[in-house]
Amino acid sequence: AAPVRVEVRKAVPPQSGLGGSSSDAASVILALCRLFSLDEKDPRVVEVARSVGADVSFFLNLAPSYLTGAGDVLAQTFPVLEGLPVVLVRPAAGVSTVAAYREFDAEPVVPASPAPMLAALRDGDAMAVAAALYNNLEGAATRLVPEILRVKSWLQRQTGAVAAQVTGSGSCVFAICETHAAARAIAARAQDEDDWWSSAPVRDREVAGSNPVNPTTNVKLPEASVSGRFCVYGVCPHALSLSSPVSRTAPNTVCAAFCWTKFPMVWTSSQRGLLTMSP
Repeated sequence: AAPVRVEVRKAVPPQSGLGGSSSDAASVILALCRLFSLDEKDPRVVEVARSVGADVSFFLNLAPSYLTGAGDVLAQTFPVLEGLPVVLVRPAAGVSTVAAYREFDAEPVVPASPAPMLAALRDGDAMAVAAALYNNLEGAATRLVPEILRVKSWLQRQTGAVAAQVTGSGSCVFAICETHAAARAIAARAQDEDDWWSSAPVRDREVAGSNPVNPTTNVKLPEASVSGRFCVYGVCPHALSLSSPVSRTAPNTVCAAFCWTKFPMVWTSSQRGLLTMSP
């Protein structure tokens, strides 16, 4: 095959628990598949992703997903939760993933049962998803950066926020909101009041009754060119993942993800910034 030049320009803050490096790697793999007309679901492609990183294969699947093993074995996929309003808020300090896992192993927490989350995703019930949010890596992350707890507590007190949770290994925290207007207002207050990094989706077109938290509310869904700056955890800029880390005492990783809009993956876009490839 002809050599390929790859350039990735990142647009998501590092050490935030947003899966930046893994989703960048998955984006490159997906782009190569599109460039050379390869089946991205081919077991050999998935194995390449797993060899790069345990959670890279997670990002190959642009659908709400449940993974087991080290977070690299796809067990189930679920319907998309379209129109789900989400806001991200991150304190100034980041969390090293290596440090977070080391801290977790020092005080491991056995993962809670994923059954409530899986049932909520299976039913497409956004409120049940919000009620089932869980991340057993949160304790390790907040011990390393205590301000994460302040961000989470602040989010939980905000008007229009339904539920909040640390994403991945931190330090970013996300909140599911009642409306997109509420999510944008919370993002603005986070920057104005505490100078925290924050982001909420930019909506480009109205779709009536497509907000799963508040079905009577009209929401705006993004066009395919929308920036991936507000990605929670995934190649898809509208994917959100909940994960339980692997350790000697908790050998099974649970990753449940849901997307709040369909997003066509285009080989020229990494959804984490800008990825360009040329043969």
